[in-house]
Amino acid sequence: MIRYSIIQSPALRTAALLLACLASAGSASAGDRESVLQKAPFSGHEKQEVGARADAARANGIPAEDIDLIVSRGIERGARPETIIHYLDLSSDMQRQGLPVDAVLDRIHQGLAKHVQPARIASSADRLSLKLKEARPLVDELIGAGLTTNRTIDRTRLITQTALGMEASLTRDQIRRINAAVHAKQGSSSLFVRAVGTAANLARQGGSNESASRSVINALKNGNAEQSLAALEKGPDSGSRRGSPTDNSPQQTDQGFSRNSDRGHDRGASRADHGRSSGGRGK
Repeated sequence: MIRYSIIQSPALRTAALLLACLASAGSASAGDRESVLQKAPFSGHEKQEVGARADAARANGIPAEDIDLIVSRGIERGARPETIIHYLDLSSDMQRQGLPVDAVLDRIHQGLAKHVQPARIASSADRLSLKLKEARPLVDELIGAGLTTNRTIDRTRLITQTALGMEASLTRDQIRRINAAVHAKQGSSSLFVRAVGTAANLARQGGSNESASRSVINALKNGNAEQSLAALEKGPDSGSRRGSPTDNSPQQTDQGFSRNSDRGHDRGASRADHGRSSGGRGK
């Protein structure tokens, strides 16, 4: 299953754009935000509040496409005005703090696309935002210890993947040990992202976080770490048939949601239009 959290390939971006066109058929387009808001079953004051928070989010640097989708699709999905405001305020807060706002926006869009209850989306996005805040100092510590960034895997990407690992129950010490094993292998940040994603996925499939991290560390000690991780992902206990990581993208960002979704189609389209990637924020 294609994951849209971070779409690096131009081909995948094009595919996401085509899928977005199909997924958006029959629903409000981004440009219809104002008209959808005016038709919403909200009071005049509530409409003004949502509109004001949307304007504030835009002023804080949240892309207009994301704001329009949150408001329009939120209304379509029956979200109350205070819930839509929460989505917008949380995104603005992440942006102001220099944290990876794309990860939170993806979580919100994903939930709306899956018709998840609005309150559950808010709870999931809140949980992820807390993990992103916890992950940032850990990533800075790991970078100080020798974890490198590059043009493909930047600090934002490292924070996002680390947060997703922590959300899947990996502890700071377990992530430190994974990084140490990557460093001993003279591995790159890409290998770190892959390793943390694999451990997180194993933990989500029902194994303990300690067992998951230990399995990944043992795999990193083998001759070809990438092949060992791939074999681990395909193992009978890894749940690989239900969507294991196969690349360096943040894995399983739909924590608490069903795995089979059209998550991110609309965001994929907006990124294709503007040529953006998640690496542009959270420096």
